[in-house]
Amino acid sequence: MPHPVLDAVTSGKEIDALRLDLSCLVGHTVSIYSEQFPGTELQTRVMAYAGRDVHISNAGSGGKIDNLVHRQTVVVKFAYKGQQIAVRAKLKRSQGGRCFLALDERVVPLAQRRFVRMPMVRPVNLAPYPNSSFGPVDIARLRWIQTESINISSGGALVQLSNYLQPDIYLLMHFDLPKKLLPDLVLAKVRHCYQIDFSGYKVGVEFVVREATRKAFPRNRLENLPPAVFSYTASDREKRNYEIQAWMHSGKAR
Repeated sequence: MPHPVLDAVTSGKEIDALRLDLSCLVGHTVSIYSEQFPGTELQTRVMAYAGRDVHISNAGSGGKIDNLVHRQTVVVKFAYKGQQIAVRAKLKRSQGGRCFLALDERVVPLAQRRFVRMPMVRPVNLAPYPNSSFGPVDIARLRWIQTESINISSGGALVQLSNYLQPDIYLLMHFDLPKKLLPDLVLAKVRHCYQIDFSGYKVGVEFVVREATRKAFPRNRLENLPPAVFSYTASDREKRNYEIQAWMHSGKAR
């Protein structure tokens, strides 16, 4: 019999957190990533749950769990029916000192992505796109940042940066890749940003295809976007997913 939640997990789609059966986590270990302890995987056990609120043990990770600051945002990773799941959560402490994780409404499966990320180090230029602009944007005057990718797919990429980027902001990005794989300029949305050490961050971005761009921006903002970002369509994304993998395996990426 089909299992809608498990099907969503294995297909890489986002899931409503309330649809997860979190009872399977009780007594098991979860991993927590916090900017308070950059580059450190904190582990602790789940004691109980209610809805999206997960009660975790204060013990573990050399006392770091007990020192986590109230109301900070963390990333929680755990295994769910054989698949790895990641979700943002708000860490809360009760008056009695007990520790809870209030999970975000949407959960992101890490395993079996629809668009498989290929490890690929390539030069990248990116610039945050101003959400407050109501007129034409001069691309040359944007704050362009030079960096490198960590992995790439037709659906998004992981890049490294020295500064933090707020999730959900939009970026204009240029990858040093053949045009048959990605357009010269793509629009992307920051999905997550976490610190890996004291000198840098890993930033996960999702490429925004033409169809999604037209839904994400009001009509008066669409005409201010660079025309090049509308050249990447949903059908292109499907096709180029395999082309990127083939190009990587061919050795031409070196």
